[in-house]
Amino acid sequence: MLRSRATLLFAVILLAGVIVAFWRTRAPLESSEREVSGKSVARGTSSPVVREKVERGAEDPVLLNRLSEEDARKLALLDEVLASKNDNDPRLDRELRGLSDSLKEKLREKYYDLAPEDRAGRGLIIFLLGRELKTEEDVAFLSEVVQEERCLSLDDCTQAPQAGAIDEHAASAGSVTLVYPQLVAIRSFEKALGNPALRSTVRAALEDAERYGPEEVARAAREAIARAEKNGVF
Repeated sequence: MLRSRATLLFAVILLAGVIVAFWRTRAPLESSEREVSGKSVARGTSSPVVREKVERGAEDPVLLNRLSEEDARKLALLDEVLASKNDNDPRLDRELRGLSDSLKEKLREKYYDLAPEDRAGRGLIIFLLGRELKTEEDVAFLSEVVQEERCLSLDDCTQAPQAGAIDEHAASAGSVTLVYPQLVAIRSFEKALGNPALRSTVRAALEDAERYGPEEVARAAREAIARAEKNGVF
């Protein structure tokens, strides 16, 4: 009888030891699971895209600057027109309208990528951007253009022809060619005065052009303002 009790007591002690050991190993697992669960919930509060940006620590500029297929097609078309130097290409009116903000930014970059002496190419880009003035940012870019220093020669915008020499390129089309992009921008501003939301911003841009632009540009801006005042736009 005594031996049976001793055996039973030993079994109880052994079972208690097993239970204690089990809970000691289980507690860290539960703590780890709670941590993992907490992380899962925290991550679940943002979309996969946002979470990816957080994990990377920065946004990928390549992804941000990627154009849509439609914009890429339009940009390729513009390259074709610029290469052909045919600014009467009917596709300019058919297909190069409705420019997205991303495509506008690409066109601004392309404007500065073109040689300063390529007055026709730069003028074409200003024409495309100028007919879709919708925001103050759009106006600001053209305002920078109209205040550019006058191109001195189509051979080299930074060098005036030597005394007695003739700039054959400019002479064939008149000196207006040297400020062609700026004049296109002035015409775009004058048309944009019809948009009440941009009127004050555009007027300020015209006044800056009159004040700081090259002589031909300042005169064109002054005349645009005078016409608008005569027509009761202001």
